[in-house]
Amino acid sequence: MKKLIFRKFLLDAFLNFMVLIISLSTIVWVIQAVNYLDFVSEDGHGFKVYFLYTLFNFPKIFSKLFLIAVFISLFYTILKYENDNELSIYWSVGISKINFVNKVLKFSIFLLIFQFTLTSYISPKSQSLGKSFIRMSNINFFP
Repeated sequence: MKKLIFRKFLLDAFLNFMVLIISLSTIVWVIQAVNYLDFVSEDGHGFKVYFLYTLFNFPKIFSKLFLIAVFISLFYTILKYENDNELSIYWSVGISKINFVNKVLKFSIFLLIFQFTLTSYISPKSQSLGKSFIRMSNINFFP
């Protein structure tokens, strides 16, 4: 029974996290993509270079918003459970607060390790690929 309770809580927190991180990252990515339109209009690069460069910037945006999204999703999930009196049910069933905090910390540490991997390897590699597309691109001005 305790495994099911923790599984439901962690699943809710993870789903809230995924919705939040994808929506925030997409909003920031679109705003930055609009700022990079000068690659096409002023610098004369093609649309393919523009789209690839903005696409390769997405992991950097994702990694910058990652920890904020983890905090907000856990905070929202705990508040939602508190308002619905589900945390009171947890305590009534016999789940100790220490055990609950340990599960939340393990979940957070797992996401933190993923964030370190993203920040250390994936984001710099994608930034490098994006910059190489700009370096190797032709200047294709509109007629």
